Amino acid sequence: MYFNSLMIRVSKLIALVFIMLAPFAAVVIHAQDATAEATSSPEATKISITLSEYNFQIEGQKTGEALQLKTNTAYEITVKDGGLLNHELLIGTAVKTVNGGFLHDYGTFLLDGVDVEVSGSMNDKAFTIVAPGIHEVQLAPGQEVTLAFTLTDDKAGKWEAGCFNYMQATNNDDNPGPSHYDVGMKLEVDVAKAG
Repeated sequence: MYFNSLMIRVSKLIALVFIMLAPFAAVVIHAQDATAEATSSPEATKISITLSEYNFQIEGQKTGEALQLKTNTAYEITVKDGGLLNHELLIGTAVKTVNGGFLHDYGTFLLDGVDVEVSGSMNDKAFTIVAPGIHEVQLAPGQEVTLAFTLTDDKAGKWEAGCFNYMQATNNDDNPGPSHYDVGMKLEVDVAKAG
């Protein structure tokens, strides 16, 4: 009963920020005033990515340049929706085809089995969620979250970031249609073994 009450309060706190967790994932929640000092790791590599119509822009890089990551390196990736529409960030491989031949979702996700700390703020309250296996982060215009994680060597390889939000509000999983991905909202993600 306490857990159900906690989950109801947490879902109200984070509102439009949806975090898709792997089945049976354990979740730890911390909430505090948004003015509290951030728990940034000084040794983490910090990357900022802005989502907009219809691309991923990595700060300091040309639009469309691949996101370069290394295994065994701590990262803090801040993801912001700088567009006018809701956008999502998924990182994976093996794009799935759904009814009608539309591309939607990945079959394998980069952060499966990886402990990820998600932090941000909503309604003047800062929040932190720690969970393994985050598949998706969905943001409304102006929202941002920070994902902190370290990849293991088995994650080395070619991946892709994508936004699969539907172009039309009338589309859904039962009635799919073209998505942001179909009009080019994708980005190569290269993960190299640290050496």
